[in-house]
Amino acid sequence: MSEAMRFPSLRERKKARTRETIRREAFRLFDERGYAETTVEHIAQAADISASTFFRYFPSKESVLLADDLSQVMLESLATQNLEMTPIAAFRQAVHDAYERMSADEWDTEKTRQRLIYSLPELQPALREEFNTLVQGVSEAMGRRLHRAPHELEIRTFAGAVVGAVVALGNRGPFSLDNVDQALSVLESGLRLD
Repeated sequence: MSEAMRFPSLRERKKARTRETIRREAFRLFDERGYAETTVEHIAQAADISASTFFRYFPSKESVLLADDLSQVMLESLATQNLEMTPIAAFRQAVHDAYERMSADEWDTEKTRQRLIYSLPELQPALREEFNTLVQGVSEAMGRRLHRAPHELEIRTFAGAVVGAVVALGNRGPFSLDNVDQALSVLESGLRLD
C-alpha cells in the first residue's frame, strides 16, 4: 500500500476537521436551543463557516444528525469477516471493528448523535429510512461475504433481524457495545425469551 493511500492528505484532514466541527457545533446547539429552533445559519456561525460551506458538507440540518460514519466501516468489515464465523458473530465483530476505530472524542460525538436522533420525534421518519438503507447495506455486505444474492430471503431476513436488534436499543439510554452484544445474543439464542 502506498503512503498516499495510508495517510489522508492535508486537504482531506482539513475537510474532516471542518465536518467534525460542524457536527459538534450542531449537536451543541441542538442541546442548548432545541433542534427546531436551531437553523443552518446558527450552525454555520458557531462553526465559523458560511452557510454555503455548510451545504458542501451536509445537504440539510437533518443530515447532520443522520450522517452515520460508522455504518460504512462496519459494512466493509462485515463483508470480509472469516467465513467460519456464524453470520451473527461476523456482524458482532464488524460492529466492534467499527467502534474500535473511533477515538474517545469520536465516541462521545457518536453517543450524542444517537441520543439526539432517538429523542427527536421529527426525525423518526427519516430515521426509519436510514434503517431501511442499513438493512440493504447489511444484505449486500452479507451477500458478498457468503457469495450469495443480497435479495435472497435468508439474507434479507438476517439483515432485518440484526439491524432490528440494534435499533431496539435506541431508547435504552447510552449506546454501548455491551448492549449490542446482549441484543445479538438474544438473536443467537434463537430468540428464546425464557
